Amino acid sequence: MGTTFEAAWKVLGIPLKTTHEYTEFVPGEHFTSKAALGPVFNVAVAPEDGGTLLRMRSDVVPANWAEAAVDSLVIKISERSQDELLARIKATTEAIGRRS
Repeated sequence: MGTTFEAAWKVLGIPLKTTHEYTEFVPGEHFTSKAALGPVFNVAVAPEDGGTLLRMRSDVVPANWAEAAVDSLVIKISERSQDELLARIKATTEAIGRRS
């Protein structure tokens, strides 16, 4: 906890960047990070049918309607990259689980 990392992506060709801080980590269960831009991310893992169920949640509280509209657009546009990210997290989690 307390470790930070930078995340960078593009939305409609516009580069965006933020810093996240890990705020909670429970091995084999979940981790939580908070972005400098505001959102809190929770990634949870659980065994399921010989594999791993992976859920990611992002909580954002927009300050106004314009921010809410931008957040909705970013979420929709980033769905594909989120699927790819979750697949990589899942593979890493399962690899760690096999070593334990």
